[in-house]
Amino acid sequence: MQKKLRLFSLFILCSMFSIGLSAQPEADFFFELPENPNKLVAPVQVDFVNVALGENLDYTWMINGEAFSIEEEPQQLFAEAGTFNVCLEVKNEAGKDLICQTLEFFDSIHKTRIISVSNK
Repeated sequence: MQKKLRLFSLFILCSMFSIGLSAQPEADFFFELPENPNKLVAPVQVDFVNVALGENLDYTWMINGEAFSIEEEPQQLFAEAGTFNVCLEVKNEAGKDLICQTLEFFDSIHKTRIISVSNK
């Protein structure tokens, strides 16, 4: 009986330990733009900076619903003016999470604006 109790206790302890290792990921990112305002008119090179939380993460970056990178911190050239919904999905063995931000570039410096809206 004591042997069964010890085995059961060891099983519970191992289960608790493995659950603690698998934390639900949290997607998050920001982007870096050129410092010169004249460079904010399309075409614009954008650096995406990953600040997601979690271990053993897989990354999928999307623009307007289409994947463009699986890198941790990609760059993207926005060649034309427009509104772009940029999303980062992170996954690990515990689950997945998604966050999106909207970038909007115009074709004239006087009309350039950038909108950042987080969606979870």
